[in-house]
Amino acid sequence: MGSHIGFIVDATYVVEEGVPFIVLYGRLQEGGSFKVMKRYDPYFYIREDELEKARKIVHFDHETTDLREFDGRSVVKVLTKIPSEVKRIRNLLEENDIECYEADIKFESRFLIDQGIKGYISIEGQSYSTKRIDKVFINPKVAPVKGENIGLKVLSIDIETHEKGFGDFSLPIYSVALYSKDYQEVLIMEKCCENATSYDTEMDLLNAFKKKVIELDPDVIIGWNIVDFDLVYLKKRYEANKIPFDLCRTEAEVCLLSQSSFIRASRAKIEGRMVLDAMHLLRDYFYKFDDYRLDTAGKNLVNEGKLELNRSITQLYEKDPGELSKYNLKDSYLVYRIVEKEKLIELSMTLSSITGMLLDRVKASIATLDSLYIRKALSKGIVCPSIKGGKRIAVVGGLVEEPTYGIYDNVILCDFRSLYPSIIATFNIDPMTYGKGSICAPNNACFGTGDSVIPEIILELLEERQGAKNDGAYTKQFAIKIIMNSIFGVLGNPNCRFYNSNVANAVTSFGRKILKETSNKIGSWGFDVIYGDTDSVFVVSKAKDAKDAETMGKEIETKINDFYKRFVNENYGRDSQLQLEFEKVFEKFFLPKQRHIEKGAKKRYAGMVGGELQIVGLEYVRRDWTLLAKEFQFGLLKKVFSEEDYESYIRNYIKDIRNGKMDDRLIYKKRLRKDIDKYTKTTPPHVKAARMLDHQGKENASLIEYVMTKKGPQPLEVAKNIDYNHYIEKQIQPIAKSVLTLLNKNFEDVILGSTQTTLKDFFTE
Repeated sequence: MGSHIGFIVDATYVVEEGVPFIVLYGRLQEGGSFKVMKRYDPYFYIREDELEKARKIVHFDHETTDLREFDGRSVVKVLTKIPSEVKRIRNLLEENDIECYEADIKFESRFLIDQGIKGYISIEGQSYSTKRIDKVFINPKVAPVKGENIGLKVLSIDIETHEKGFGDFSLPIYSVALYSKDYQEVLIMEKCCENATSYDTEMDLLNAFKKKVIELDPDVIIGWNIVDFDLVYLKKRYEANKIPFDLCRTEAEVCLLSQSSFIRASRAKIEGRMVLDAMHLLRDYFYKFDDYRLDTAGKNLVNEGKLELNRSITQLYEKDPGELSKYNLKDSYLVYRIVEKEKLIELSMTLSSITGMLLDRVKASIATLDSLYIRKALSKGIVCPSIKGGKRIAVVGGLVEEPTYGIYDNVILCDFRSLYPSIIATFNIDPMTYGKGSICAPNNACFGTGDSVIPEIILELLEERQGAKNDGAYTKQFAIKIIMNSIFGVLGNPNCRFYNSNVANAVTSFGRKILKETSNKIGSWGFDVIYGDTDSVFVVSKAKDAKDAETMGKEIETKINDFYKRFVNENYGRDSQLQLEFEKVFEKFFLPKQRHIEKGAKKRYAGMVGGELQIVGLEYVRRDWTLLAKEFQFGLLKKVFSEEDYESYIRNYIKDIRNGKMDDRLIYKKRLRKDIDKYTKTTPPHVKAARMLDHQGKENASLIEYVMTKKGPQPLEVAKNIDYNHYIEKQIQPIAKSVLTLLNKNFEDVILGSTQTTLKDFFTE
């Protein structure tokens, strides 16, 4: 009998001889892999007062409980023999208007929720080993445990194939690279080179790859676009060679769940292991790049890009397999290095330990709230409704006040910390309290002061985040921030079991009221609030310098928080969780106006903080503008804020464009969102360019790069006769005018300067 602590990597279930078992896989603290098989019975709930009616419809066993649903009515537990019976019985009951509670929870999730297990697990019992698993436990004693410092084994893989890629699955795989902490190897077919292991046939290579993965026994397999490319291609080639594609910790084959949606990522099921796509991890954790190529991410995050090639993959394979091997290994190394440096596995494990979700589901907002809510409700003796779906009703967003455009000195920025979660906690907004009291939101949705779930979850997370902040645990702080920001959004989604548009709109209506009240209050103290957006206010300090403005900002923070403590207590009888925080002082600040209207442009500004230029929403940070425009805008704002000669800067920049000195900055990048032949009603420039070349089979093939020529948009590869006038008129002039207008300057006058230059010199054929 032994006692162990482990981290759960994968969870599933099996039915053996009519008996259901939960199956958990993971890594033990002492280093070995584990598998737990635990006998467990599936169930769901119905109201006790509908039990007699239900038993006339379908036979089932049941148990009485001390639990109740949201309205306080008692529920009984409907027991089934195997998980699949839950859906069958639920359907029969709901067809007869009997509501079923928690009847849609996945069986393995049900077990983890009931046991209170989140990521880390305590295991006590006898074990034995198998060929692929170090310790297998049958019906051990399991319990939740606070764990840390369990290092998962991570393996990065990458394959190289003919350029046709998905165009022809009959073509063999040239090579496969494997990279982990203590192991790096390239397996190559037929070719001999000193930095790779050669195999006579593709069948030999595939068998060797499978053997290597099983020997290395990774908990997590990573790659770049690994599910939609590498694993799909590998699966096709294993099938072609009539080899089982069983990389699992059992002898089950790899299962792929493809998604064509840009929002939802495809998933791979390798039983006992977890597959995480590094490209999607970066996107999910809010990393922003011009594109999501491995080369781009590598250069931005680890200051290394892919190896540059001057020949095609097939040419390399035929003529220089050694170079192909280096290229292949570098790709797998880059993915591993990015994931390691950015601590993406650690972040996912932290999210798992807080939410109870598996590693590949920690960013699933609806499922995360489910896990947190159902666990908390269960501890209070409450069961939750099953998901019903329904038509989405619009949720009105936060208040965005009209900006007062201009260029300002010493502007204070204050933000409400986690505004929407704080509103939920302050006003006790919860599905359980909805319609049960006199705490009424501006949208007339009212809530009671009784027991609630989401407010309690939020207060616990806020306390946990403060503890992480005190301990300097950045990863945990970021993980909690991700969870907090997701809680509100899912309340307005029909796929959420707690969907209620009135509840979601109550939160945003309070948000709009609070921002408006805050702006008015600050204004009453003699300050000018020039802009407000959802949870932020921008205040002209009228201070003599930035240090003086900072003092004012902290005073505003204190006075506003004191105001809400009194206001919330006096009007709602609650403790305020609203917290305005002084964020920063912009020594110089730019709020542009809309191009053709005498109004400020919302969600667009720039400012100087400690000599550093910060830009939000302007062309500089938008992907649909060229590098030419971005660099011009950055340089122009720096000149204006530093009170340097911005007029000469504009003239010289335009001259450099006309003289061909900026040609490497003229590229537009735009992604195809559907197949080219489906663009029928309109033909945007990037589609016109895409139709001029075969872009299939290339990395990130949907991203089209083109330049504007005198004959219109053309792919970068074939472009000739660049239309410099286009770039000056469409890229440079709008940006320049947005600044010059606020300086009472005219663009045409500035580019003419004091010389005899004419407009014709700047705009010529």
